[in-house]
Amino acid sequence: MFNPAALSQGVHMCIAAFEAVGFAVAGTHAYLLLKRPSSRLHKEAVKIALSIGAIAALLQPLSETGLRSKLQCVSRRKLAAMESLF
Repeated sequence: MFNPAALSQGVHMCIAAFEAVGFAVAGTHAYLLLKRPSSRLHKEAVKIALSIGAIAALLQPLSETGLRSKLQCVSRRKLAAMESLF
């Protein structure tokens, strides 16, 4: 974690975590909403979780572009491995 690309990689992974958790929580509450369609809690939870997941999904390619440009300067082998260019 002490290489020059650590900050870019950390931001990229934090956004990925928000995206994954947002969609997982939305899926869980959507399933529970199917069981109880009148539940206001699950309706609001789906809206909140989907909005967080969607925002993270839109930010993810931007952070990946920054990570790619940083790795291109710092470590070309790591970039090739990430893109499966063996």
